[in-house]
Parts: sequence; C-alpha cells; structure tokens
Amino acid sequence: MKKNFIVSALKALWIDKASSLFLIEPYVYYQLQKESPHEFSDIEVAPFIRKSREDLTKASRYVDEKYDKYIPILAARLNSIHNMNHSQLFWEKALSMALIRYITLAHDLFNKCEQYFDPAKHICNVLSPVSYYTPLDFEDQRYLFQACDYGQEQLFSLYMNTFYAGTCSLMELDVPAIEADICHDGIALQKKSWRKSLQWTRIVPEIKQSIKKLYYVHIIGIRRNMQIGILGSFFSLENIRELAAKSKKRIYLLYWDIIFDYHDKQLDRENREQLSAFDKDFDRFDRFFFSTLKYCMPRVFIEHYQQIEKQYRKASKDYKSLKYVTSENWISNTYVSIYLAVLQERGVKHINNEHNAFIHPYVGSVATHIAKLSDQYVTMGWCDSLFPNIIRGASLFPFTLQEKYEKKYSILYISGAAGAKLCYYSGLYGYDEENAPKYLKFGQSFFSALSVETLGEIAYRPYPKDYIIKLKLYDKEKFLAKYLKQMKSILNTNETCKVQMLKSRIIVVDYISTSYLEAMLMNIPVIFFWDRNAYYLKDEYADFFEPLTRVGICQTDPIMAAGFLEKIKDDPLIWWNSEKVQQAKGEFLRRNIGEPEVMMEYLLMKAN
Repeated sequence: MKKNFIVSALKALWIDKASSLFLIEPYVYYQLQKESPHEFSDIEVAPFIRKSREDLTKASRYVDEKYDKYIPILAARLNSIHNMNHSQLFWEKALSMALIRYITLAHDLFNKCEQYFDPAKHICNVLSPVSYYTPLDFEDQRYLFQACDYGQEQLFSLYMNTFYAGTCSLMELDVPAIEADICHDGIALQKKSWRKSLQWTRIVPEIKQSIKKLYYVHIIGIRRNMQIGILGSFFSLENIRELAAKSKKRIYLLYWDIIFDYHDKQLDRENREQLSAFDKDFDRFDRFFFSTLKYCMPRVFIEHYQQIEKQYRKASKDYKSLKYVTSENWISNTYVSIYLAVLQERGVKHINNEHNAFIHPYVGSVATHIAKLSDQYVTMGWCDSLFPNIIRGASLFPFTLQEKYEKKYSILYISGAAGAKLCYYSGLYGYDEENAPKYLKFGQSFFSALSVETLGEIAYRPYPKDYIIKLKLYDKEKFLAKYLKQMKSILNTNETCKVQMLKSRIIVVDYISTSYLEAMLMNIPVIFFWDRNAYYLKDEYADFFEPLTRVGICQTDPIMAAGFLEKIKDDPLIWWNSEKVQQAKGEFLRRNIGEPEVMMEYLLMKAN
C-alpha cells in the first residue's frame, strides 16, 4: 500500500481516510502527536535532512552558487518586463537578502522531496493553481514559506507540477489573505471599502502620510540640507537627537513611507511567464525555483513595481544634498531595499550599520552577502580583513538602561523559541529546525540537574510568541512543564526584558541573542548557553566565545551549567565582580563592541 506523502499539518490536503503516512519532517509529526496522537496507526517520519556542520555548510554554498546564477537572469528579465535599464547591482539591492531567503526556503523543500519522494511508494493531493497565493512582498513570502502550512503545500504542489504533473489529485482551497496578518512597514495600506466612492480609502492614508511627512520634512526644515539619512536604523531616540543637534540637522530621519493600494491582486500572467521561463542549462532545482516565480514572486516586483519605484524616485529628489543613508532593517524590509536601490543609483552610499547581534562568526554566508550589498559595513566593534568594506564602529542601539530598580528576582531565566524552519543556512540558528530538538534537550537537561530549591528561585521569562512574525514553534513550555511548576513565577512579557534584567540578581539566557550582550553591557551577572553542536562557528572564529567560556559566562554543557549556577547563585556578585571575570568580560566586549561615541564621530565626520 502506498503511503500518503505529507509535507505539512494541513489536513485538508491529506488523502481522505488514509491510515498510512510518510511525514517529510519531524515537526509535522510533533504537530500530529500534539493534536491527535492516536488517529493514525502507520506513520513513517523522515529524519532531518541536515545532520551536521558539514551538511549545513554544503547547503549554504549551494544556495550561494544558485544566487550568483540567478541574479543576472532576474535582473535582465525584470528590466525587460518593466522596460528599464537598471544595473545588475540595482536589482541585487532591490531584491536584497530576501532573495537568499527565498532560494533557501525553496531549496529546503526541494531537497526533502528529492531525497524522500518516490512515486512508486507515495501518493498525495496537491493544491490546484487556482488556489495558489501570490505574496504582496517578501515579508508576506517569508511568512508563507517559513511559518505557514499553506506555503509548504504550495511549494510542494509546484514541485509536483514541475516533475510529476498529472500523477495526483488537484484540490481547491480558499486562498488565505496573508498580507492582512503581516506588518508591511513603509507603506500605507489601503483596503476596499463601501466608502470607496467617497475616496476615504485614499484620503485617510494620504492625510496620515502628509502629517508624517510634515514632521519629517517641513517642520524640521532639513530636506534639502540633509547629508545622511537614517532609514531603518534602530538608533536610540537620544542618539538620533544628539546626531541631529551636532550636525545641525544634516543627519536625520529619512522619510520613506509611500501610499500603496494592495487590494488589486490581478496577476500579470504574461510577465510572470517571462520571468519564470526555463533556460537550456537549467538543472532540476533551477527548473523548480523558476517555476515558483510564476506564482510566488512578490507582486511589488511585477504588478505594482513601476508605481513604487516612481514614488521613491519622486521622494528622493527632495533630498538634493543626500550623500549617505544608514540602514540595518533593509535585510528584512522590501520597501527599504527598493528605496536604497533607487538612492544608490543616483550616487547615495549605503552605510549598513550592523544589527544588534553577531552573524559573522557562524558557518554560512549571511554576513558576506550583507557586506557585498553594502557600500560600507560598520560593525558593532569587531573587524575582519576578509570583508574589504568593513569599518570597525559601534552600535547606537539602546543596549542599556540607566534607571535603578530594587532587586526583585533571584534568578531571571530568559527563554528563546524553538522554531520549525530555518530562513538561512547559518550556524547562527542553533534553535531552529534540526537544532530545535538539541535546544529543547539542553534546557531540559539543565533544569533536571538543578535542585528543587534553585528551581523555586527562578522567574521564567517566555519568548514572545509573535515577536516578529507568527513562526511555527515547538511548545517549549510544554516540554518544560514539570520544571515550570516548581518555579517561582512565569513573568508577563509586557514588561521589557531590560527592566526585568535590572530587577534580577543573576540572569540565565538559554539562547544566543541580544540579551546576553545587554546584560554584560549593564554589568549584571549573566550566564548564557552555547551548544557547540548546534551553533556552528567558522574555523577562524573557533575561539570567539573563549574569554567568556573561560570564566563561566558562556556555558557549553547543561549539567555543568546547572552546577555552576548552584555554586554562585547565593551571592553572584562575588563571582561577577572578581578580577578574572571582569577582565574576561572586558576582553570580549573590547574585541567586539565599540563605544557609541565611535559611531557618533564616524557619522558626524561623514556629514561635514
């Protein structure tokens, strides 16, 4: 008997009354066990397709090769579709890191299907093309592919249509309105309304846009004199004000919102056919990826692109003295990326100020792509000669708070999230997909080695479930349920993490993120977990955490971490304020994080 080949938990596409299942990935099995553990008698679960550092490295290099192949093809076709003559660099910038993410998520599904699907052993239903969802922008697309069962089914349906057309039943489902659930930062969305005859759906966004523009441009009176625009850089308000004052407003926030009517979803079939056409030298993955473009390329790059670029070109003319733009959120914002491409074409340089976490030490090429797509890559304070445009800088992100609070929590445990899907092939994500079980096991082992007394002193801060997008997550708190029952409290995340840190005697961070940096910069006793078998470092950065592991700030073994916490928890300041700990902390921070004044001086120098 053939088994029903399953790629997601969307049961509407499962074979009716099928009792024998082949699940393409363990997370689907987890979902099934969570919802209906006894419904099916015969279940085969495919193992994780990447099992090692070498597997991840190989996958990353494969995506790099495909990116280099696809960029000139896409650039030429987008120019032809829109009757434009942009450089390849323009389209690289406009498509941004989102194209890497797109190729990665498509390759992940493709690779699993190539490895496991066998038409002699498997049967399945797939989506009909009339039920495909075409995303509005790359944020839409990321949700579709990384966080949505429907997106996995759509990719699988395109795979089957490309290689096994006619072998499975086509199913029509209601197309989800995903764009309504996603934040599209940078556009004033207009929705259809019965008031459309009165033009309210256009008037209201225009009024809001005019007020915002008045604040950014007319009241401040800096439009023509601005030399450095801040566009999606997460600088503190205090630092923005200081930059504006010291530069006499030659450095300030760059206005970038556009009004955009997204409800028209009529697809341009002819241009999408042109974009997705196969070349003679295409291999199987090339054919699969380009087949997805027909339905999955965001609408802002086909149907609505010309009006978007026109608005940004018009807006850019207001900033006649503009020489530089700082931006960090461009890597995950479609509209900022397009605006930067428009600005760069007229000679404005992009300063990529590094986001508030380290990417460069890990296996994978995310940092390399970011550097390549930036004119200048200003780091938080580290330097690497392998990146020719690196500038050792600092962050203007508000890592610290100056307020003082009474110590309320003996031990604050800051919990991360275990995700179902990687968005990049990077060692940075030591808690997602194949690493999620390792991450959950590390936490369980840590708590199992703590005494009942210590568990009772812990205030547990769960990860905000909808922090960026509604990701597919393992229910971490369910895995830790028997330990959570013994803890002092489960904290409400409405209070900021930094405030809770300042109220704590010692902090435990169970994933590598911004939190451990914030704690060290505020000089609060902290330990954080680093699983060497999940967060893969590049060979040249094998000693990246060495100063911190040497003194116990960075913990690599859950049992030893528990023992260490038991040892220092009664008076963590004795350990923390010791000369060797402060020296090690200082060594790591000096090597990797500069003083904010460094970035201030750098930007002020550029504005003179």
